[in-house]
Amino acid sequence: MCVVVAGNVGEAIGSDGYETAEIDYVVLQLCSPVRDRGDRHCRVVQYPMPTALSVLDVIAQVHGDGHDRVIELVNEFDLERVHFHNRSEFAERCGEYIKRVAGEIQSAKRQQAFMLRAHYYLAQVLEHYSEYEFYTGHAATPDCAIIMCRTVADSQCAMFEYFYDGLEEAD
Repeated sequence: MCVVVAGNVGEAIGSDGYETAEIDYVVLQLCSPVRDRGDRHCRVVQYPMPTALSVLDVIAQVHGDGHDRVIELVNEFDLERVHFHNRSEFAERCGEYIKRVAGEIQSAKRQQAFMLRAHYYLAQVLEHYSEYEFYTGHAATPDCAIIMCRTVADSQCAMFEYFYDGLEEAD
């Protein structure tokens, strides 16, 4: 199994142990199962000294049916939920991340293609902003990757989307 690492901070934020897809050569998508906390296949990892944010907003996702839900990828990699005040704040932070990642790409042709496709993808996320949740690694530094997560109501899968060029692989 290969672990997905945020290249700029060296933090594990996913793995190819989940179903994967590549979108338009710019986004890596991982499909993570969503389970009821009481499901026998649901394994909740207990971290030493959990924060109120990680316990309430990340590990136990409460949906309209009132059941506690666990998104396996969030739980396994101790991802932190990020709350933006509005679309503009998200767009600004994501734009800064895109520029930082583009600056690390060696090929001018690839850099130009990344910028074009990443901004197109960002426009799509902004168009459906209310359907997304946003995460970052547990270090939660300003340089961390922003992970977009889309969960369809009543779905057993959450789609996590990462900018492909901001990632590295580690065994």
